[in-house]
Amino acid sequence: MARVEGLKEENPGLLIKAVYWYARRRLGKIPERIEIAANAKRIFLGRALFEIALDRSYLVDRRIRRLAEIKAGMLIGCPA
Repeated sequence: MARVEGLKEENPGLLIKAVYWYARRRLGKIPERIEIAANAKRIFLGRALFEIALDRSYLVDRRIRRLAEIKAGMLIGCPA
């Protein structure tokens, strides 16, 4: 559990509501990191745009990109 409370879905605003909907549709739930980032709107917007750009980047093969994500997670000690 995080030390900072995430922003729940009660009256979050249009942008956050759209990102929550997309995350729920794509992942089946809203990850805790997205709820926590939603507390700072500008950081949240920048991070959301970065994630969209990264997801739509076709310069690197998807398999290699996924392996790089896993390796980076392992290096910093991320659980998933």
